[in-house]
Amino acid sequence: MTKKQKYSISFQRQVISGAIENIVSTTNIENKLIAIHIENSGVIDTKSQIEELQKALNNEKIQQHWGEIRGSQLDIFVSSGTVQIGYTNREIPLNDFKGLLEEWLEFITH
Repeated sequence: MTKKQKYSISFQRQVISGAIENIVSTTNIENKLIAIHIENSGVIDTKSQIEELQKALNNEKIQQHWGEIRGSQLDIFVSSGTVQIGYTNREIPLNDFKGLLEEWLEFITH
């Protein structure tokens, strides 16, 4: 099972006003902020997040507050092995979010 399937997230390409747009959607309201954050992440931001998550998984020192992408905040909690996206109390495993970003990167670069 892919991470997209686990979180009921899908990636699509749509033509909007003559331009091709990459869209992330979900059928699970709990995963809406995850989908929005991923959709707002371009190639550079996605690679940067993957690198930071890998550092966390390698127990390297990182900043807890990674930053924001178009208002969507990402916090990485190494001690609990989770990330929090946006201003919710919901956290998901580092490996899951890294996997979602890797799947997204594959989608947007091919």
